[in-house]
This record gives sequence, C-alpha cells and structure tokens, in this order.
Amino acid sequence: MLGKKSLLICFGLIALVGSIAFVSLSDDAADRSDAAPIDLAAALENAVTGDTVTLPEDTVLSRDAVIRSGVILDDAGFPLRISANITLIVEGTLISSGNLTVIGSVVVASEGMMAIDNEGNTASVSGSLTVQEGGTFSIGSGKISTLSSLGMGRLFIEGTMTVGRGALNSAVNANNTVVTGKLDISEGSTFRIHDVLTIGNAPVLTTELGNSALISGRVILESAAYVLAYGESSFASKNIWYANTSTQFILGGKVYATEYKDQTGKRNIVLPSTSDLRDYILTGWTDSSGKAVTETSDIQIGSTNVYGGVTPRTYRIFSTENESIRWVVNDIEQGSSFEEFGVYGAPYKISIRSAPGYSDLPTIYMNGVQFTPGASFNVAGETSFTTSGGRSAQSDNILIPLLLILVILVLIAFAFFFALKNKGKKAK
Repeated sequence: MLGKKSLLICFGLIALVGSIAFVSLSDDAADRSDAAPIDLAAALENAVTGDTVTLPEDTVLSRDAVIRSGVILDDAGFPLRISANITLIVEGTLISSGNLTVIGSVVVASEGMMAIDNEGNTASVSGSLTVQEGGTFSIGSGKISTLSSLGMGRLFIEGTMTVGRGALNSAVNANNTVVTGKLDISEGSTFRIHDVLTIGNAPVLTTELGNSALISGRVILESAAYVLAYGESSFASKNIWYANTSTQFILGGKVYATEYKDQTGKRNIVLPSTSDLRDYILTGWTDSSGKAVTETSDIQIGSTNVYGGVTPRTYRIFSTENESIRWVVNDIEQGSSFEEFGVYGAPYKISIRSAPGYSDLPTIYMNGVQFTPGASFNVAGETSFTTSGGRSAQSDNILIPLLLILVILVLIAFAFFFALKNKGKKAK
C-alpha cells in the first residue's frame, strides 16, 4: 500500500515539475515572439477628436471601421490593406504614403479627406472607392503619386478629386469611373481611362438635362475606352488628350448624352441608360438614316448621331373602397372606388361626395398625406388615395360571415363539452 502511495506521489511531482517547465518555456517563447498585430478597427473606435492613429507595421483591416471627424489615420509608409467585404468610412482624414490596397470599399464622407502621397509606392483599388458630396480625395498634393483602379475596381466621385495639384507627373489608371462632382487634373499629371468614364447621372426628365459635374484638365483614352457624358455637360473634346470623335444621342430635339473616343481607338456605340426617365419611355434608337440601332449594332462612336423615339409614360391612379362616399375624378363620379392610368404631368382633380344614406365625409389622403377635396395635382408617379373612417362593402361582407362562423364553432364546442360531461355521469 505504501509503495503505491509513494508511486502516486512521485508521478504527481513529475507532473508538477513538467507543467512548471512547460509554462516557463511558453513564457520564454512568448517573450521571443513578435508583438500581436495592431487591431486597427479598435484603435479607430477608441480615438477621439485631435488623435492621430499611426500604423506601426503592415496592417490589414479585417472588420468595418470609421475614422471619425477630427481623427487622422496615417499609415506612416506601411502597407494598409482593406479586406474584401470590409468598409472603411473616412469622416476625418486618411493619409497614405505606403502601399494602399482596397479590396473592399473606402467611403470618404462629407467633410472627410483622403490624401495619397505615395512616391515609390502604389494605391490600388480592386473594390470601390467613393467620395461623397462634400468629401475630398487628393492624389499627389505633395509628392508624385499613383493610383490604380483596374479590373473590377470602381471610382465614384460625388465630391472633389484632385490629381497632381502639388506634384506634377502624378498618375491615375482607372477602368471604370463615375464623376458627378468635380475632377481636377493638373497639367503634367495624367488620368488614363481603360474602359469608361461616366460624367453625370442619367436624366430623370427629358425637360431637365443639366449636368453639374465639372472636369478640369484632360483625360487619356486607351484604344477601347470611351467617355459617356449625360445631358448638357461642360465636358467636351478639349478635355481629352489627342484627337477624338463623338456621337450624340438626341431625345426630343435635345442632347440626352454624348459619347467620345480616341480617333485611333475602336469602340462601338454603347446605348445610354434611359430607365430613370419618369416622363417618357424610350421606344427605340435609330441612326441618321432611320435604321434601328441596338446593342448588337456594329457602329463605331463618331460615325453617326443617334435619335431616340419616345412615348409618354403613364402611371396608375387609384383609391381604396369606401361605401360612404363617391369619388369624383375630373368632375366625373366614379363610385366607391376608382382606378385609371394617367399620363405623366397630366392634371387631375379629385373630390368626394356623400353616398346615399351617409352624411359625414371622411378625410382623404394622397400617398399618405392629407389631401384637400377638390384640389388638383399633376401626375408624377403611381398615386393612391385612401380615407379615414368608413368601412368598405368588401370588409363588411367578409366580417359578417366570419362572425357567424365563430358563433357556430362556439356552439359546437359547448355541445361537445356537455355531451362528454353527460357521458361521464352515466359511466359513474
């Protein structure tokens, strides 16, 4: 017995000494290992106005983060990577002088600023980079800098983007860029388009074709690249390096869009989107000879202007049913409800009258907003009219049968209850 106890004690001592040795070796290994990588999202979350978060090493942002207003993130020349499906929102300032890789997305918010001064390094965007209205994005404000947004990369400039304002020979290479704000390219710097530069948004009305996007400087078009400028744009041939040619898309006698390409390049006409138009529906495009132009037409930009046929767009105008009133549309009585289709911009007068047997009139609403009976409106989209109070004939017809069914079910339940109760008494 004593031998067994001694053996157990011995094994216990061995285990104790071994565990102490293991912990000691682990501590030594931890001391020799590198420090844990910076948690950038946490550092930004803890930062307050006036703070500068400086990267101490190569960093990967692996969860969404915000650079708050008044906070600066400086990569200090270290590579910074924005992982896929991750968004970095810049409300304060982002300064990049190292290799910046955006696989996810960066959003420069209103009043936010992003500056790339990365001489010898590159900023690349294979995800998206958006500069919202009021935001600023500068490339080469102090040093010669480069930005590459090729492949699936997309740039959306709703605010202001400057290239080479303080450093000549700065460069941007972009596949797909949309500018609805301001793009300023300094002389001596380049903005090279590999696929398409879109200027402005697709118009929503054929009567409002203004384009407020501003392009200062010139872009370079690769052989298969083109520029699509919507509406009455200030962008023109002078904003393109080298000789170029253009095609205008005409709707209702006005320029709806213009496409440009380098004269030495090759690019077929790309039909501009008209899906946002609220007043008309496009019926088709034709060339100057009247021949139909489609997406498969082998027509080069610059070979002809293109003309669009349109038809007025109509919208559904309807009301809910209320048997206490009669709807009156354009002075014509319609009944307890109505539904029809109106052409965009057409005037409609809506009023109500009491139905036989009723005296009080309910409040009526147009698209949820109180509407004055007898007033007029112009059709601008699908329009619904509802009422307060009252009950539709349909709801009355449904409610009464439901109440009858409920009463019948209650009676049946009581009958079963008493039958079972009586059966129990007889069994006793």
